[in-house]
Amino acid sequence: MQKLQEDRAAALKDRRIADNADEMLVAELAIKVAMEALNRGSSTATATSLASAITSQSLTDGPNLTPQLDEFGRDLNLQKRMEAKQRAEARDRRRAHSAKKKKGYVLGQHDPGGDKVEGESSSDESESEEKAFQSGRTEILETAARVFGDAAEEFSELGKVKETLETWKRNYFTTYRDAYVSLSAPSLFSPYVRIELLKWDPLYGDSDFSSMNW
Repeated sequence: MQKLQEDRAAALKDRRIADNADEMLVAELAIKVAMEALNRGSSTATATSLASAITSQSLTDGPNLTPQLDEFGRDLNLQKRMEAKQRAEARDRRRAHSAKKKKGYVLGQHDPGGDKVEGESSSDESESEEKAFQSGRTEILETAARVFGDAAEEFSELGKVKETLETWKRNYFTTYRDAYVSLSAPSLFSPYVRIELLKWDPLYGDSDFSSMNW
């Protein structure tokens, strides 16, 4: 589960770094266009309009990087422009997916993962990425649920183990004390707690930490 979460976080981090770089290029281009317009004597309104048009187009199509040719006439920025356009298209798809989830929430179809911080929708996961993560998470939880499947009844659940130890302590306190069970209890409980904690996702999930069995 930790590896799954780390891969998810790393993918989001890389995407947001790339998105921020694209947006910085757009901002620099818009400022440059506005400054050129002002230097030519254009009004502030005209400069603002030009900058807005450049920003709108660049956010849709990706930053318009100037062609940079090498000694063989190849455009060094061609690949960068293609990648930037792909990222812009992916951002639009993620925004649409986020808007769809938010609309479902407004209509009463509550999705715990739909309550996003404003500004994060463009770097959020695509629908396919979200499904892949949920599929991997479900597989891990199903495997974890079978860990104690072949255990004896009194060791199949945390509550039953706790009840067994309490009965031992109540009826045979001397042997309970001599066996240092009170010191061993945390190690006995640990596997059950760790398995249940796999369900807890404080960032994206709706599991209530305070309502867990342990």
